[in-house]
Amino acid sequence: MILAKKNGWLILVRVLRKTRHGTHVQPVDSRHAQFVSKRDTGSMLCSDMSTAMAFVNGAQQ
Repeated sequence: MILAKKNGWLILVRVLRKTRHGTHVQPVDSRHAQFVSKRDTGSMLCSDMSTAMAFVNGAQQ
């Protein structure tokens, strides 16, 4: 999966665990896991590059 952030970052991540409130992910080049909230408007988990680029560029789906 790709973690897209509004600041332009595209980060390749592994999904560790999904919860009601979001997803625990781990970037492939880091040992530290992080939580991505479903309510976070500044980041989004995407399954493909076109969705990630659309999010970064401001297009709403």
